[in-house]
Amino acid sequence: MRLSIVSAAIAAALFTSGTVRAATADGQPDPLRAPVADPLADPLADPMGDTLGDPLVHGGDDSAPRALLLDLQPQGTTVMTGDELVRRGYRTVGEALADVVGVVRFPTTLQTRYGLRGVPDALALVVDGVPLVVDGERDLLDVDEAVSLADVERIEVVRGPVTSQNGVGALAGVVRITTRRPGLTGAGVRLASEWLGAASFHGEGTADGNLRLGGLAARAAVRLAAGPRQRWRLHAVPTRFEQIGAAVLPVTKEDTDVVLAADDTVLIARGALEAGPVLVDAWFTHTEVFQPLSSFSHGLLDDDPQVRRRAALRVRALVDQRVGPARIVGALLGAWHEREDGIPLYPSSPGIFEDGGRIDIASRALTLSALVRAELPLTSDHRVIAGLFGDLTQQVATTDSVNPVDGTAHPALVRFDDLTGTGTLALDYQGDLGGGVHVSGGAVGELRTGFPLALAPRVAVVLVPVPELSTRASYAEGTRAPDRYDMAALAQAVVGGQAGGAAPNDALRPERVRMLELGAGFAPSAALRLNADLFALRHEDALAAVIERALLTPANLAPRHVLGGELSSRVVPQAGLALEAGASLARTVDGPDLAFDSAQIFAQTTVSPAPGLELGGRSRARLLFGVDRAAGADATLDAFGSVTTGDLTLVVTLRNMLGSEMPSRDLAALPSASDVALPSPDRSLFVSVEGRL
Repeated sequence: MRLSIVSAAIAAALFTSGTVRAATADGQPDPLRAPVADPLADPLADPMGDTLGDPLVHGGDDSAPRALLLDLQPQGTTVMTGDELVRRGYRTVGEALADVVGVVRFPTTLQTRYGLRGVPDALALVVDGVPLVVDGERDLLDVDEAVSLADVERIEVVRGPVTSQNGVGALAGVVRITTRRPGLTGAGVRLASEWLGAASFHGEGTADGNLRLGGLAARAAVRLAAGPRQRWRLHAVPTRFEQIGAAVLPVTKEDTDVVLAADDTVLIARGALEAGPVLVDAWFTHTEVFQPLSSFSHGLLDDDPQVRRRAALRVRALVDQRVGPARIVGALLGAWHEREDGIPLYPSSPGIFEDGGRIDIASRALTLSALVRAELPLTSDHRVIAGLFGDLTQQVATTDSVNPVDGTAHPALVRFDDLTGTGTLALDYQGDLGGGVHVSGGAVGELRTGFPLALAPRVAVVLVPVPELSTRASYAEGTRAPDRYDMAALAQAVVGGQAGGAAPNDALRPERVRMLELGAGFAPSAALRLNADLFALRHEDALAAVIERALLTPANLAPRHVLGGELSSRVVPQAGLALEAGASLARTVDGPDLAFDSAQIFAQTTVSPAPGLELGGRSRARLLFGVDRAAGADATLDAFGSVTTGDLTLVVTLRNMLGSEMPSRDLAALPSASDVALPSPDRSLFVSVEGRL
């Protein structure tokens, strides 16, 4: 059945022939020159002219602050705009990342995980040029709940962390988001609704307003969404448990046709004020999820749903200023982050456990971070970029539990109160050596509380022998220290030693990824663009949860080696028709398998038969390698269309027309728990209407 679904998706992909927004980073304007209106009009512009990651892009005025050079990326970067994603029916940044060549996205009952090039949690998040720390969870890519698409100007996904300015935590790539700046006076409202299978309804609304008075500009934006957003089909649900030794495990399972939906509520609000080179803004996010499924046992919850609450407030100030020939960027960020998890351990149905069980996790983190970055042109063809940034986080967390066997309460079973700090220094050189040769090299060092100094060198050499062709060779390293407080491990812990638990490991070593990459780009005109990348990486001391004495314990694994590559293309055979396609492969050839290896293909076609009208379709198929229950194949097929008349835009999207299921790679599920599949989502119709003033 799965093979037939994949065959159908691949056939659709070959028919539509296209990928998500082909890599266009090489078409970005040189920050020291006048910008080009259409990035595709100059297919292989100066590779030194990458504007990616610019915190304060002011537009076409040469007197305004120009972009900070952060990468030498003539290929390997996918560029998307917020308006484009809205027109094509995406609801969040995370949904769009699932269609980026090489990115593997896994929804789980705790959070959504992202992998790249065979490395789990390999993407660093940079917002407006500032690396973002999700308080207490440094490996979490918070792109679904931290920012609204209505407030996104541009997104770049960089495969291969070439620049040092992204920090040491960019193991295999970077997601960079540029938010909307306060613009001219005006406002907009967008209302959207989605109908999932079995008549489930999800609704959302966004609104924004902009005001400019002299040299001051202000912006306010809000997004509210409520209702089921994803659904589960359950397989092999545990129905009877027994105590075996020191553990309580399911001994019988049954398939079920029950299809469950989580009830989500998301609120995102942002206010921004700009005065000259200074931008001050504040973000508030609040999320609640009620799901009838236990993250621990994947058992059905009849009366007591699992609860997940998140709330965060971030206040920041950005300044972008020319000081003589140098450009100085500074940022100051203060953040408050709070989370609550209420996880029933087993179904509370009679006949299993009379008293049931429960884990309640509560944590609060306060973070203060700062960044100073300077770009200094040495000559017209050589420049140096230096960055200094760090953060200080105070985190308090507790776990209260109820034993599922006898109902005994264990208040404050785990208690954590600690102050963690990091300091990072990054230095990059970029130069044009003549003859079409460009070089970028640098290194980043991070000192983190409780761990030794981490160093990560990065270098890239670009050769442009003729204007239509560019080649690139790069070497990059990334390193990540394990979190001192592992939320996922606490969610797995069961009290009293009755059903396994979680144990710490004070001897953990930071993991490291060493990556060598070769790439080429061919763009004879704006109507044709081809890119290819080959990579080899060595992943050392990878972190994984292993079971020792019925306890889940974090451990470092033996080194692993991964080989793979990515292809992407964009063809515009005639005006109003664009065909995009891409494929990727990441395969472990030696060492332990982390179950993030995959082969993927993506295709997209867009047609604009008339001004203001866009129609299209996209398909994605992937094969997941590994031995766990999430290995196998899945595929999706979407159709979308938008029409703009004056100040009104209507978007209609048919999502997951094949009705396929995405296997769950759930960190919180024991090997003996049920096999659960998460659709992406179940077949749905999404409609949105936007009006601008």
